[in-house]
Parts: sequence; C-alpha cells; structure tokens
Amino acid sequence: MMKKYIFLILLLILSNYGFGQEIPNKTEKFDAQIFEYLSQTIEKDSIYLETFLECSKPFSKWDIRPLKFEKVYAMDKVHSASEIPNFFWGAFSNYYKLSIEEAMRKPNVFLNTGSQKQDELTDYLKTNSKKFDKLSNLILKKSE
Repeated sequence: MMKKYIFLILLLILSNYGFGQEIPNKTEKFDAQIFEYLSQTIEKDSIYLETFLECSKPFSKWDIRPLKFEKVYAMDKVHSASEIPNFFWGAFSNYYKLSIEEAMRKPNVFLNTGSQKQDELTDYLKTNSKKFDKLSNLILKKSE
C-alpha cells in the first residue's frame, strides 16, 4: 500500500514537472511582431547585410532570443530560445539573396572578423569610455 502512495506522489510530481511548465509568449505572437518590425525596418532604411549582422547577432540591439526562458513558443511550436535567431537569419538571408551555403557561412565569417578586430575594438571602447558613459546616462535619464 505504501508503494502505491509513493508511486502516485512521484507520478504527480513528474507530471507537474513535465506538463506544468509554462511556455512564455504562446498567445503574444512576439515572433511575428518582431519579424514584421525587422522586415519593415530593413526595407524602409535599406539596411545593408553587414549592418543587419551587426544589429542581430548575439546580444546586439536586434537579438531577439529570450534571456529568461529556455523554451519559447514561436512559429506555432515550442523551440529552444537559442534557435530563434537562426529562424530570423534564415528568413532574412533570403531577403539578401544569399544561397543556403552563403547563409550558413556568413554569420561565422562575420563573428570571426569581429574576433580578429577584438584588440582594435577594445582600444576604441577604452579610448571613448567617457563618451559611452555619457551616452548611457542620457539614455537612462530619457527612459525614466
């Protein structure tokens, strides 16, 4: 009898763990809204491919990966949050008329170029740190 209760308690715990996890944004359609915004911005402002990559790779201003959630609901399915930028890149690589091979290679080439320029960019940041601090403070004041 005790084994039966232990089994039921374990089953309840496991079912809550597996099925009780809430997937964020299921009803918000954030993926479609962001995609639409980026599409309009790219076309309206004639954004170059390199600029798109600068703005959309990890932790850039258009990086849309959810930082607080491991799984998200996008394109009518549950996906790993880290997959989301890849879907967007796939769609926008079509806009830039890249072949599949070029589209797969381009982000890595872009990131490698950034790695090679790391010292130069670090020096630039150090040289202009007061300007960045001033800009950051202005942004913080404006958002209050």
